[in-house]
Parts: sequence; structure tokens; C-alpha cells
Amino acid sequence: MLLINDKSQFLKRYTYVENVDENHYFFLKILDKKLIGETSPLSFESNVINAIILNKRKQKLFDKLRDSIFVNSKIGIDYEIF
Repeated sequence: MLLINDKSQFLKRYTYVENVDENHYFFLKILDKKLIGETSPLSFESNVINAIILNKRKQKLFDKLRDSIFVNSKIGIDYEIF
């Protein structure tokens, strides 16, 4: 059993760890890490960034559609919602 006293030093020092117990082999490869107080690696946040960009695009499209419906209704064009 692997005992870790200082987690932050362990993560800073090692990127690959092997451990063995009675019946199993354990292999751990650390690709990215975020310690408390540090900024996140880009690979952690890329999905969040993509979601933010997508939601902003959706909001712009929704605003454009809403404004178009409003302008067209002022000039007498009717819409039917299904």
C-alpha cells in the first residue's frame, strides 16, 4: 500500500507510479494536475470554454431571431408556432 504524506509534493515530483499489493498491480500516470490555489490546466477547462462559446453563439442567434420576429410583426408579417 502506497502511503502519501504530502500530496502536493507527491504530485509535483511524480508523473508515473507503480504499486503492488497481494493480488494486483496498480499503474498510475498523471497527465495533468491542479493543486489548490493554482490555475487549471487548459486540458481541464477546454470543455467548459467550448460550452461558454457555444452558449454565447446560441444566445446571439436567439436574440437575432427574437428581434427579427418583433420587427416583422410590426410590419404585419404573422408567424405560426408549431
